[in-house]
Amino acid sequence: MKRLCQFTAILGIFAVSFATASVYGAVSQDKFTVYSAGRAGKDAAKGTDLYVWEKTCVLMEKKDKKTGYYRCTYYMVQDWFGFGYVVLPVDTTKNMSGYAGGSVNFWMRSTFDLNKYLNIGIKSGNNAAWVGNIAGYGFVNDGRWCRISIPVKDFIAAGGDSFDLNGINHYFMVKGSGEGMPYLLTFDFCEIYWSRK
Repeated sequence: MKRLCQFTAILGIFAVSFATASVYGAVSQDKFTVYSAGRAGKDAAKGTDLYVWEKTCVLMEKKDKKTGYYRCTYYMVQDWFGFGYVVLPVDTTKNMSGYAGGSVNFWMRSTFDLNKYLNIGIKSGNNAAWVGNIAGYGFVNDGRWCRISIPVKDFIAAGGDSFDLNGINHYFMVKGSGEGMPYLLTFDFCEIYWSRK
């Protein structure tokens, strides 16, 4: 399966605070898609938007002439970067408790050793849960598409006792930073989704 949504990066970190939120009903489907890209361009879940933190990168999107897929390129403008898919409106949250035994999944490709620099996260209220070591979840830096699958329980463990899946306000986050991180770091992301299994 061809997937093409390129993120071109130089470094990253993040924090956004939200007031007490209104909660949407629990998500019930087996697969909840946060982002996918195909011949119709990017398709984020309804009530979801991509938020780039502190203008750390600029998004440019255009259709690839050869594949017909849309290419999303991020140019980093600071010495760190971060972005995430937020629940809209920003004073609301989504009940994702039905995925407690499932995973957060995405497709990715790069020739860079992203394991050194990238962390993947989700957020509940002001409590962000970050997971590193993406190589341990399926990433291989050989330039081919690989599926990364992170158990939700690992995010819960990272978030601590106060982490609550009933009030998710960020479905998916990425931050990048680290000593020796290349000035120009490129990676492709696509097909971001939560699954019950």
